[in-house]
Amino acid sequence: MFKFNGLSFGYRWTFYQLDDTFSSAFEAKVSNISILGAKSGAARNCTACLPGYHSTTHNTDCKICPNGTSSLAGSHKCDPCQGQTFAAQKGSKECLPCGSNTKVLPNKDGCDTNGCTFSPAPGVVYDLSALSRPGGSMIKVNLPGLHPWRRRRYSSGLIFPYSLTYYVNLCTVDHDNSSCTSRDRISGKRVPLPVMACSSSWYNDVSIGSVIGYKRKPDIRSGLIVELLHGDKYLSGGECSQRVVNKL
Repeated sequence: MFKFNGLSFGYRWTFYQLDDTFSSAFEAKVSNISILGAKSGAARNCTACLPGYHSTTHNTDCKICPNGTSSLAGSHKCDPCQGQTFAAQKGSKECLPCGSNTKVLPNKDGCDTNGCTFSPAPGVVYDLSALSRPGGSMIKVNLPGLHPWRRRRYSSGLIFPYSLTYYVNLCTVDHDNSSCTSRDRISGKRVPLPVMACSSSWYNDVSIGSVIGYKRKPDIRSGLIVELLHGDKYLSGGECSQRVVNKL
């Protein structure tokens, strides 16, 4: 609470934890404060806009960048994605590459999956549409011997073993909430993650990737390699491995 020109002013901040972890650490970052209706006055110093935002005319405010563009911290404009890169979300700090042998959509907000097909050579076509269920349930994948059990260690020293289950729904990130979900902290409901594959456990669901790519094998008639890109980051900083899908 502070006073100005004989009047008292106060602020109240409310935030929700939007991730699906059970961490006891809560953190909120205020990215922008806009004061409207002021007749005069000035800030003591200028603050750079966050990545994914750009400063407005006269540098009085920050606005979010639209899909298909990105920006670095302190940018005065949003930069359109170049080449075969895209930005699916508003407020993107970088444009991401499309998968191998796919093309970016005209609006630079996603990638064309070629109808979930790949032709490594004339007369050879691989159709993966049977592994795609837009709006439906994810497909459970059995991968014997691949990370059958993991352990989660708590601060108390307790170690709890758990198994992972893998799900795929290729060429679409639109699926129901029966698997590959996160909990909406506001409504408490499970909502689908925008992914093409995930690893799932009692603890949480981790994105393996949301963008598909196709690669040919040396023997083009022996199958193909499917790559999934832009999965979740592990605590160690590495991106969730695409090798899980390569073994399908």
